[in-house]
Amino acid sequence: MDAIEWHSSIAESFERGYQISPRFIERLKVWGAAIERYLPVGGTVLDAGCGTGVLSLAASARAKSVIGFDGSEEMVSIARGKIPPPNAGKIAFEVATLLEIERFGPGSFDLVLSSSVLEYVDDLDTNLRTHAAMLKEGGTLLASMPNGGSLYRWLENRVFEITGRPRYRRCVRHVPAPAAFEDRLRRAGLKPASTITFAVAPVLGKPLRAAGFRNFGDTMFLTAAHRLND
Repeated sequence: MDAIEWHSSIAESFERGYQISPRFIERLKVWGAAIERYLPVGGTVLDAGCGTGVLSLAASARAKSVIGFDGSEEMVSIARGKIPPPNAGKIAFEVATLLEIERFGPGSFDLVLSSSVLEYVDDLDTNLRTHAAMLKEGGTLLASMPNGGSLYRWLENRVFEITGRPRYRRCVRHVPAPAAFEDRLRRAGLKPASTITFAVAPVLGKPLRAAGFRNFGDTMFLTAAHRLND
């Protein structure tokens, strides 16, 4: 099972997570704040790997236009069903993979979103360069990844090596620490502007946060990086 098949199989439960899961609710809060910070009013947005369209819809409040695409037909079907009639003209969802990203128009977007997508690609550096190429000069990439610096991710990897669980881990190719991811962004022609961790780990996450070790207790991070002027 590849990443697209896996996410197709969990499309409905993934969507419900944003209503019932504290970690998903925190994710939306963190992403919403980043979108508000980095998306200019009237800007253009590409949501690369849009899932059920939650972030596309959040961005539509400020954007002139939003294009979301995902390789999962099931995810895209849910996303299309959530477009409110007043926004029907400025949000579009399409079925496509990251290999097709350039069809949406290089140099066309003020903001590119990548929420928990890049960890599944085989060639992270090439994908970062193609994502960067979709931005206008001075545009921003917002990308979240599993936090390889967290204790939880270290334990998860050890458990996976022994048991083959959790199943989704079979599809994951990259679990970088935030600093290492920022280095990759620089090599792709992007300038990191900010990084925040989120999604507190079960059991140990809250004590680590309380002790001032949030980077070790949170399972995800979100980085904003700007395209440098040519």
